[in-house]
Amino acid sequence: MDPLIYLIVGGFVLVIAIAAIWGRISYRKQLMRIATARQAQLTTRPQTSICIERDGGKLWLRPFNIYIDGQKIGEVSPEEVKYFGVAPGEHTVEVRLDWLRSLSVMVDVVRDQSCHLQCGIKKMFYGPNAPIWSYLIFHPRSVLYLEQIPSSGGREPRTDRRSFR
Repeated sequence: MDPLIYLIVGGFVLVIAIAAIWGRISYRKQLMRIATARQAQLTTRPQTSICIERDGGKLWLRPFNIYIDGQKIGEVSPEEVKYFGVAPGEHTVEVRLDWLRSLSVMVDVVRDQSCHLQCGIKKMFYGPNAPIWSYLIFHPRSVLYLEQIPSSGGREPRTDRRSFR
């Protein structure tokens, strides 16, 4: 066989190995970040707040950016619950990831209570037949969702939610 073929195949194998190692390292960093965030949320929780709960979609591990009244106030990772302190009254909440955005949700926050919202990637974007590329390009507001969770007698949001939306 020609030495050039060995060089091409060897280079291809090397690139694949580096990509696999890099992916594994970034996955572990994300898991550590989620664990650290869960520990931090157990200690601090503002009284008047907006609670954002992200579903357990593993397709995109990157955190979503949370915008309240047009200002970026934080991030939420998969299977994470975060509380953001706000003033009582009406607020506009939106979730973003790069150019993808959810529809804006208007919430009315009452003093000394939390308003619960859930966000994630819509279920139709999972699986082998997902129409992901056309929606990513032509319909960027239809990939992510953000919806209000009805309050039911002071129920706290579950932190182990694994459902795909």
